[in-house]
Formats: sequence, structure tokens, C-alpha cells
Amino acid sequence: MFKNLPISFWKEKNSTGFILIGAVIILVIVSVLISIIFGLVSLSLRKADSNSRQISVLDIAEAGINYYLWHLAHDPDDYCDGTACVGGQAVYGPYEHNYTDSSSKVIGTYTLWIVPPGVGEGGKVTLCHTPPDPDVTIEVSPSALQAHLDHGDSLGVCGAGAGNNGSNRVTVEARGDINDGNENRAIVAELGIPSFANYSIIANDTVNHLRIGEGTETFGPVHNNGGIRFDGAAHALVTSAMTTYDDPDHGGGNEDGVHTHQPDPNDVFLAGRQFPVPPVNFAAVTTDLQELRDLGQVPGEGVYYGNSGSLGYHIVLRTNDTFDIYRVTNVLSQGSCSSPRESIRISPPGEVLLANNVPFPSNGVIFVEDKTSDTTRLWLDGQINGSQVTIVAAHIGATPAQQKSVIINNDLEYTNYDGTDKIGVVAQRSVTVGYASEGAFSGSADNQELRIDAALLAQNGRVGRNYYSSSCGTSYTRNIITVYGSIGTNLRYGFAYTDGTGYQTRNLLYDPYLTLVPPPHFPTTGSYTILSWKER
Repeated sequence: MFKNLPISFWKEKNSTGFILIGAVIILVIVSVLISIIFGLVSLSLRKADSNSRQISVLDIAEAGINYYLWHLAHDPDDYCDGTACVGGQAVYGPYEHNYTDSSSKVIGTYTLWIVPPGVGEGGKVTLCHTPPDPDVTIEVSPSALQAHLDHGDSLGVCGAGAGNNGSNRVTVEARGDINDGNENRAIVAELGIPSFANYSIIANDTVNHLRIGEGTETFGPVHNNGGIRFDGAAHALVTSAMTTYDDPDHGGGNEDGVHTHQPDPNDVFLAGRQFPVPPVNFAAVTTDLQELRDLGQVPGEGVYYGNSGSLGYHIVLRTNDTFDIYRVTNVLSQGSCSSPRESIRISPPGEVLLANNVPFPSNGVIFVEDKTSDTTRLWLDGQINGSQVTIVAAHIGATPAQQKSVIINNDLEYTNYDGTDKIGVVAQRSVTVGYASEGAFSGSADNQELRIDAALLAQNGRVGRNYYSSSCGTSYTRNIITVYGSIGTNLRYGFAYTDGTGYQTRNLLYDPYLTLVPPPHFPTTGSYTILSWKER
């Protein structure tokens, strides 16, 4: 029946079948592509939503840090969030707070764990972990600390005990959680009050102001409550509390609070300059001195010396975590010098040993309050190895004439320059380099240089060397002085004068390890701020 059908009939039938098959294939391909596109769009939306939620929980965690910064500004000694303390003495928390959006809708929570000062460092706490054997020193985050303590771990390095690092830093961990989801992120921050050791140079001279000469480089922040003329190279921010001032070192009109006489300021202020900024309160150091005396008088933790019965004390630091102390009985006479020579007589001996190998105090504070006479002083030198100590000379309640000074005529050195060693020197009056100080023009390299590794603070006087004319003797001019640490001075600092007296080469190097961890209980400059933070 079909064999008589024309060939065109079969061609039409085959063509129609091929078209249908092609259409089906195209529809399948289009459907697959649409499914893929919808899948990719859906995945992208889910990923965007997840990223948004991740950002949100990080914002919530950051809000927790900012909240506790605000809390400490209003109650600087409260580490329990204004409520009953939860947890042990090493960590408090958890404390949970709701987090709301701009319409006051609760969208999540932040949870806080707070480690008080002296326990944490670098955002973590060091523990001696006690599995069956052997003990292992570990570092844990604040949120994990209590569980480790409950397990039987102990604070501090294994075999060394807990101790207090003398820091004013509060470690806060904040975990952000978002509602209707499993996302959470945590931030660990160190909140602290910056110390005077945070600056390469910090001054309070609003009369003579501050001048940093050509050839001088500074690597830490520089600040003066007065004006600053800076002709060297500043690798960190330079700030002044003044908008303009009359620079006493040259004539003409007023200058900017921070200025230079170099042709291109960009070659001087490599990290910028800022003025005016709020002044730093040097008067507040008086309160810090009282607190330091209290720390020095704590039995078994601090060291305190009262009246010497003579001209003062001489402390020599040792590399075995001890110091020697002498009573000073004879110093070089002033003679024809315009300033006291402030140097212990060598021959005959001008000092008597009182005690040797006195252990460094556990809280790091040696306080000397010698009220034998108005002119008693503390001489200081030596070297430490793996120690952190702050030495203070002050007479609490003194008149200006009774304020105490520290004299450094011989090397005061670290052994380690990795942040392990720290020396703080706090003088109620001045930190002074005397006449017969190291820095000869011949002999060994050590004899030709006076090296001071320390954070220096002179509350009411200055850090520097008195003026000695050639009539004082051959030591009126010296060779090299290097200060590695920081300089805090009420009045303009200086170790040389324009007529050539003093140190011919002056190296002022900032210790970067002082930024976050100053010497024990070193005086502070203001209120709490965020010193460091990182995501855990």
C-alpha cells in the first residue's frame, strides 16, 4: 500500500521528525542553562547573604570591644562589666549583650571575656598545661582560659609561677553572634592607657619649646605641649598642642606648632605632623609617683629605700636579676663650674656598700625616697639580662627645691634587645648626665660611648646634661651618647650646647617594644584606648 507513495511524502515526514527532535534538544539545553543560571544566581545570593552575615557578626564583635572601651573610660578599675564578677580571678565572663540595628531591632549578641591587667599579653594568656607528663607551656585566648584553669592548669610559664607583668593592659575577647544563623566571629583586643614610654620624645616645654636639630632621626612618636622645630627626619608622627608659637631660636613672626626650616617638609615629616592636639598632663605623674611608692612598699613584692643619712644612693643593676646598693658619701666639688658636677668621687672612694645581690622585686618597682636633705640624689647604672624593672627617685609632698633627681654617668644597658629587657627611670625632678660621665675621646669603644637603654621620665625638670665650661676640666666635652628607649621631659631636653660643650655625637633611638609593653607600672598619659586588636 505504501510503496506507491511519492518520495516527497517521505521527505516531508522525515523533515518534520528532525525538526521536532531539534526543538526538543534545544528546549533541553535551554532548560539546563536556565537551571544552571538560576543555580548560580541562587548560590551567589546565598554567598552574598553569608558574606553579609559574616560582616555583620564581625561588626557585632567590634561593637563589643568598643562598648568595653567606653565602660573602662567611665570605670577604669572594673573588669566585671558593672555586675557581679563571673569566673575566676584571671578571667571574668562570659557577659552577653544584645546588639540592635538603627531601628532598635535586636539582630544579634556580643559576648565578652575580660582578663584584668598583669595577666594577659599579646591578646593571650600564658599557662602551664598539666597533662599526665610532662607539663607544657601554652598560650590560650580569654574565652578558653577558665576551662583550662578548671582542668588544673596554672597561670604563667611552667616552673616560673604566675607573677604580674606590671602592664596596665586589659585583654578583652568579644564574640559576635547573629540571630537566625550559626555565624559567629571573635575579636581579641588589648585596651590600655598609653604610657610616657609610647613616645620617642615627649615634652612639656611651652617656654623654650622643643628643637630637634639637623642630622637627628627619630623612629617613634614625638610630642610637645609647646612648639616643635624639627630639622632632622621623623619616621613617626610629630605633634604639638599649639597652633602657632614664637620660636625663641630665631626672630620673625610666629611659626606653626610643628615646623621645619628645611626646604621640603615632606623630607622631614615622613609620617606626617599634626597640631594642635590635646596636651599631655605631666602633673598627673604626681599621682603615679604616689602609686609607685605604694607598690615599692608592698612587703615581699616591691623594694623601698628611705633616708640614706648622707648624699644619696648608688644602685648598680646586675645581669643575675639582682642589684647592689651603695651609700654615697663624697662627690666631686662644684669648683669653678656653674653647675654641680654630680659625680661620685673615685679616689678616695666616695661610696660605701650597703647590700649586694638584692633580688629584683616581683612587681618590678624600686622606689627611693631619700629625704636626708634637699640635695640627695640617686646614681644609677649597670646591666640587666631578661629582667624588667622601674627605678624611681621621688620625695612625695616635696617642695620644688626638695624634688629628687637621677644621675646616670655610666652605662645603663640591656643584654637583650628583643623586648625581654626593660628599664624605666622616673625622676621627680631631672634625669641628668653628670660631669665625669662615660664618653672619652680615646680608649675602648665602650669607654668612648655612654649608653642608656631605658625609658626616661623627668616630671618637673629635664632629661639632659648640665652646662660645663672648659674651666671645669677636660670632661666638659664628651664623645658619644646613645639613648635607646624613650625620653619624657618637662623641660627642653639636651646633651650638648652650641659652643661645643657636651656630647659631640648624640644617638636617640626609640625602643619599639615599649609601644605595647612599657616597663613595670610606668606612668601613663591619659585614658584607655585600643592598643591592638586581631580576629581570633
